[in-house]
Amino acid sequence: MPTLLISTIGQPTSDYDQTVYQLDDGTTHSGCYHQDLLLRHLFPEGLAPGDAFWLVSTQEALDRHADTLSLAPRTIAIPKGGSNDEFWSMYSAIATPLAEIAASRQPEDAPITIHLDLTHGFRVQPVFLQAAVRACCDLYQNLHLAEIWYAFYERGHPGPHPLRTVTPIVDMERVATDVRAFLAHGVGEALAERLVAVDERIRQELAVARRQAAAQALHMQTDGDTRPMGAIIEDLLGPQVDSRHLREGAHAIRSFAALARLNHTPAAACITRDLLRLTSHARALFTGSLAPIGQALAALGDQLAPLLPKDPTPLWGWHRALAAWCLDRSLFQQALTHGAEMTTTRMCEEQGQDPLDRVCRQRMGHAVSAFGQRQLKHIAVPAKWKPMVDAANALQDVRNTVNHAGLNASGTTTPTTALADQTRSAIQRIIAAHDAAPALPDPRELERAVQAILVLPRNATVLDPHTNTPRMVVDDLLDHAITPCHPEALLCTQTVHEYRPRCLIEHNPQYLQVVPYAVFTNAAGQVWAYR
Repeated sequence: MPTLLISTIGQPTSDYDQTVYQLDDGTTHSGCYHQDLLLRHLFPEGLAPGDAFWLVSTQEALDRHADTLSLAPRTIAIPKGGSNDEFWSMYSAIATPLAEIAASRQPEDAPITIHLDLTHGFRVQPVFLQAAVRACCDLYQNLHLAEIWYAFYERGHPGPHPLRTVTPIVDMERVATDVRAFLAHGVGEALAERLVAVDERIRQELAVARRQAAAQALHMQTDGDTRPMGAIIEDLLGPQVDSRHLREGAHAIRSFAALARLNHTPAAACITRDLLRLTSHARALFTGSLAPIGQALAALGDQLAPLLPKDPTPLWGWHRALAAWCLDRSLFQQALTHGAEMTTTRMCEEQGQDPLDRVCRQRMGHAVSAFGQRQLKHIAVPAKWKPMVDAANALQDVRNTVNHAGLNASGTTTPTTALADQTRSAIQRIIAAHDAAPALPDPRELERAVQAILVLPRNATVLDPHTNTPRMVVDDLLDHAITPCHPEALLCTQTVHEYRPRCLIEHNPQYLQVVPYAVFTNAAGQVWAYR
């Protein structure tokens, strides 16, 4: 994996003092430049193909120091930073070449690992250089900021001057950014991955510390310490950071993000409970260097809790909450799914049926959706059910438009922004309909209403299929139990038949129900229709 070191340097009018710099692993270097120690640490065999070393500073400082380092750098001149124009020039000076090397990489190439050294940056130069590097790493996936380095040099300080990474400062800021992305947009992967990365770093640091403590403990036993090796190591390590909650938090966040997108509502209560339980104790669980993570997770829980139900039942309440959650984050497809399932789930629950039973859901769902079907559109919706049925059908119409009817070969027939507005309006309408109903009406009213039958008026005529003229009045059919006729004559009643609700028609003498119970033919091919 190629490595890029970007370092800053100042002091254009004089040389640096001869001093000793030391890494955390004990490696030291005596010289004027801490960069020489960092170069030896990052490039022990020198610059390999793809590796690079950039030195960033004012032209005066570059002229004085660039040629005296152990490896020749690529020099990038920047202004001192005394005005807004100079600030942006500083930003562009580093962002432009980073964008160029990112563009030169092939998809199969390994990403470039960047180490940023800000030790001798002048005034605000480190702030803008860090912002430029981090912006490019966010923009280009083949650039990765691994560590930020700083040499703690103090003139007159005896002993080695530490050269250390200060990356945790940036990591904590990233955690807060990822929490905001989750709360604002429902994107949980970045936050989960960040927590796992912090956990891995803590585990790696602990492993290094254990190896060093083991070596020191061996010397102590050699010098006469009679304690067991394990006891000496634990004493040397002292209190250790417990980071297992980081992975638990990452799992809970990933599960919740998947829950909202997959409409896996039955698991909503369990998944949300695990997440909120973790966030409610975050400040107590994450202390010391992990305190910023604890604060970020606690803020996540504080903002998430009011938006979601407190109890696992009723299940339809989770549909409502997740529909609103997704809608607020412009996750329209997920919001449409949660909104469409809300009424069916509530009907099952309020009727004492299992909302996870497919047969029950199909029956309840059909009772609502039937009024949106073409052949039943003329059937009046029961008055008590009208707000709910109209809202459900409006949402389904939008869902169909988004998924199918709104598309053609060149794109959408309806502008995307209009589809988004229609989606938002439909979801808000179904939520409002449920909020306004303390309980749903009796679903049997829907079932009775949609039991429509095929009828035609008593005074309708049957047309002759050949001449398209009236052949007989329907009332005449009542005078004969068996009537010879052409089969086409039965089909020609389509000009006058219609569907009407059974509850409105079965006692109305002005209509006849069209039910051809049997049709017979004789050997001569004559058709006999029995009414």
